[in-house]
Amino acid sequence: MQRIRFSALLAAGLCAAAFCLAGCGAAARTEPLDYAAILQQARPQEENDAQNVYYADADGTLTGTAGYTADLTAEQLADSAQASLDLLGLDPADCRGWAASVSQMMTQSYAVVIALPAEGRTDAVKQGLQDFIQQQMELQQNYLPEQYAIAKAAQLTTLPTGEVVLVMGPNAADELAALKTALA
Repeated sequence: MQRIRFSALLAAGLCAAAFCLAGCGAAARTEPLDYAAILQQARPQEENDAQNVYYADADGTLTGTAGYTADLTAEQLADSAQASLDLLGLDPADCRGWAASVSQMMTQSYAVVIALPAEGRTDAVKQGLQDFIQQQMELQQNYLPEQYAIAKAAQLTTLPTGEVVLVMGPNAADELAALKTALA
């Protein structure tokens, strides 16, 4: 009988400890960080040179940095950012903040996205990005096997701080680890 009581007390203690560890971790973020800068710092310089990063500034204006964005007008930046959002299945109204870099070339499976969903919109953000992954897999499956493998290995996760992160590319594991560290 005492063994049962001790086992029950031990189990209750372990549950309480697990609850505290889960709840005492990073709190959900309410204000976005500079996701464009974080995204650039998490990936190799050659990707920053080759791939634009799009985001909405403090006024909500779609803009960009890195890649060849310096060669674009404000209107071209906004149009390219919107095209990227459409490709990714993201609605800016679903996000408090975001930054995205996505290849719009059919021959490359590449995307890095950080999005802080608006309250109650996490599932919508995740679904849009999951649909993008599925589209990339379908596009590449019979076209470019190495790009299909990259799309299939894409990593989509929600961090304890609330950001939804997608990494699809040849350095996905390293970039995801760097993003997790930067966002912790």
